Amino acid sequence: MYAVELVTFNSRADANARLEQEDGRGSPAVTYAPIVLTDSARWYRVLTGAFPSRAQADSLLATLRRDKALAPTDGRVVRAPYAVALRGGIPRERAETLVRDYRLKGFPAYALLQDDGRVTVYAGAFESSDQAATLASLLSAEGETPSITYRTGRTF
Repeated sequence: MYAVELVTFNSRADANARLEQEDGRGSPAVTYAPIVLTDSARWYRVLTGAFPSRAQADSLLATLRRDKALAPTDGRVVRAPYAVALRGGIPRERAETLVRDYRLKGFPAYALLQDDGRVTVYAGAFESSDQAATLASLLSAEGETPSITYRTGRTF
């Protein structure tokens, strides 16, 4: 899976504010991914999209730049096949409410439709499973039972 990295913040509050902004624009599968740098500083990468091909992510990036949602040199395409799964096997009609509930708790949740017509709710989009461990740990500390997995499905 590929995504477009929009921006990076050094606070979770700023990342959540950008999620709200991107939701208002209708950005697909928008989320953030906390990453820990070598100096132990935590940053939050805001990403959008869940595409099986790089070309699809490149197309979204070009559209965002053309529409001036991003500056001409901002954003980049990343391969982000991992995520933290929050809930699976959800009926499609319940997905929006469940994502909204997670977002109200401050979790960067989004839903992807699976081949069987059900939905999986994920948080984050990561280049490696090691990167996903940071978010999984944060979610566990807040009472969730997350699992690190491959992102599958499509936006709807």
